[in-house]
Amino acid sequence: MVLAAIIVAVIMLSNGGGGGTANVPLVNGESYAQASAQIKAVGLNPVQNKQPSSTVKSGLVISTNPDNGNSVAKNSTVTVNVSTGAANIALPNLTGSQASQAEQQLKTLGFTNVTPTVDAQSTAPSGQVDHMTPAPGSYPPNQPITLYVSGGGQHVPNVVNQTAAEAQAILTQDGFQVTTTSTPAPASQMVQPGTVYNQNPAANQVEPKGTLIQIFVQPQNATSTPTPSDTNTATGTATPTGGGTPTDGGTPTNTPTTGGGGPGRSLADHSRQPVARPLSAAERVNQ
Repeated sequence: MVLAAIIVAVIMLSNGGGGGTANVPLVNGESYAQASAQIKAVGLNPVQNKQPSSTVKSGLVISTNPDNGNSVAKNSTVTVNVSTGAANIALPNLTGSQASQAEQQLKTLGFTNVTPTVDAQSTAPSGQVDHMTPAPGSYPPNQPITLYVSGGGQHVPNVVNQTAAEAQAILTQDGFQVTTTSTPAPASQMVQPGTVYNQNPAANQVEPKGTLIQIFVQPQNATSTPTPSDTNTATGTATPTGGGTPTDGGTPTNTPTTGGGGPGRSLADHSRQPVARPLSAAERVNQ
């Protein structure tokens, strides 16, 4: 009789009969609807509790309380923890940080999609985060984040109208390399020999340090834009003719003439000499 009573009790417990107990079903990884149906089937009351999880997909059961497999009294409440997906993470402002440190910080926080990229137009120190996208805020762990990292760019200085030596010194001081091209400037430009009249890249562009800057220098043997010659300038020295009139095309000289003028006198002086008066008949008789 005693043995029979024990057997009946065991069967009742295993079948959940009477006011006995029931084992919490294994429902981890199932949808809440599936888990709820199984828990109710053994005489327990499921209650949903939503919480974030970085490992369990949203809508699936993370765990139960009591845990799966535990024996509890029938009609007990079983809390079913259901994933809402990964929790958002606060994204800090990392502008001004070193790129390597910023990237490591984001990974430590739980972000999984971080991409650093070089910003060639940034003039911040090399390796520093110039800006980032998205802006600081709250985002899921898989949010794409881009860190724009400065290449240490510099504004190219204007060296036009400097001497070649001055231009090289200025560019080198700013961290650029220099190549000099000695070639005549366009005829429309008035450029002194040895002076820079053009550069490439142009002034004020942002370029990384070490960029090669080409300067164009007026050669020493080059001349500025030619000045038209004066076609009215005399090209020779005039020689008086037999009649004392200078020839065309020149300025008369002070060469003495043969008409009786004194030495060193000009043709104008010669033209002012007095003309002899003819003698009268009486004067000729007296002679």
